[in-house]
Amino acid sequence: MMKPVNRMNPAKVNYFSLKEYVDNIKINDDVLYHLEDTNREFDYYLSYIAQFDDYSVIYYWIDSLFKEMKFSQQIENHLINPMDMLENNIFFETFQMNHTRIKKLNQFVTESDELVDYRVPGREVRVSAIDKFTGDEIIYWRGAQGGDVKKFMDDFISIYKSNSLSLINSNPFLKSALVSLLFIRIHPFIEPNGVRYLFYL
Repeated sequence: MMKPVNRMNPAKVNYFSLKEYVDNIKINDDVLYHLEDTNREFDYYLSYIAQFDDYSVIYYWIDSLFKEMKFSQQIENHLINPMDMLENNIFFETFQMNHTRIKKLNQFVTESDELVDYRVPGREVRVSAIDKFTGDEIIYWRGAQGGDVKKFMDDFISIYKSNSLSLINSNPFLKSALVSLLFIRIHPFIEPNGVRYLFYL
């Protein structure tokens, strides 16, 4: 993977092993210090809610989730009826991740009538702008090439399911950040701006 230059990464991304990439991630001291604080705050949060009964805790989490979805969707101008999430079993049918589940989540958030497959050769995505003086396209970022998306997504699911004892895999905050970053970088679907992808560890 090419490193960004001036915060831009316009190079085409050819397939490489995501597992090897993840295995080579080094976590610096600043992240570790922040992680200690986060873990401490989360432990306090869990000990606080432990004083309430299970029904109250579940109700609180569902209510918090709905509020977060509502506020996020208002910002992104993409509204989803919270009851649709329950009726379609988006969150509770299974927490197992596979290609079909990813496509079902994409179908739900894009309100599509059918499952949409991953991008294929010729279906490329990029973030760019047109230079108002020259008319040239300035490419800031590219998703994985269409022909490599399926291979990247195979790796993605393998990493998502991994239960190794590495710090990244054993810490839910690092793991959720990692899978979100990898998914966005692969960008397996072509969809309108404003779509949120929903992943739960």
